[in-house]
Amino acid sequence: MIEIPGEEGAPQAQTLGDRLRLARNQRGMSVRKLAAELGCSPSHVSQFERGISEPSISLLTALVDVLDVTMDSLFPKQDEPMATPAPDTTGNLVRRSHRRPEIKIGDGVRSQVLLPVEEDGIDFCEYVYDPGAGSLSATGTLSHPGREYGVITEGAIDVEFDDEVITLREGDSIAFDSARPHRFHNRSSAPARMIWFSSSKL
Repeated sequence: MIEIPGEEGAPQAQTLGDRLRLARNQRGMSVRKLAAELGCSPSHVSQFERGISEPSISLLTALVDVLDVTMDSLFPKQDEPMATPAPDTTGNLVRRSHRRPEIKIGDGVRSQVLLPVEEDGIDFCEYVYDPGAGSLSATGTLSHPGREYGVITEGAIDVEFDDEVITLREGDSIAFDSARPHRFHNRSSAPARMIWFSSSKL
């Protein structure tokens, strides 16, 4: 697992694009090579690194896997609350709700990590899509190794594949192979909230 500088007094990569570029360089990968691994165009990768656009949820998950970094390492740490919480004796079993800092993934998309501790190849998060929020473009899709599972806890969201669009509403769940090109889009007038689990372990 590659460590991205930014803690313990080390120089900090200021933006998501900076951190993605640093992680790519540490892996010795060119923009073209990374794009090929992700199944997207080199111009998309360049746009992420330059801060012109931000990756979708699925693409960000694939970036974490390909670059061998953690999701937390790509985002600045949130300030800890002033009050000191009571000692937690649950060890690595539980992530308390007050220790779920909100991370902005893209325009109108936010996430909170649900895993108590990091696990290689595993992502377990709650995502919120604002009305109209989704992937980078109307045609952008992503495919990568692994499998995904999700349940909608509020609102509705479209899961779009090359050959069909499935609308999920509150209480609906889905599972599919991540290698199938896909994207997410909230076309409703209300926020959509979902619990999402994905694994790149085959």
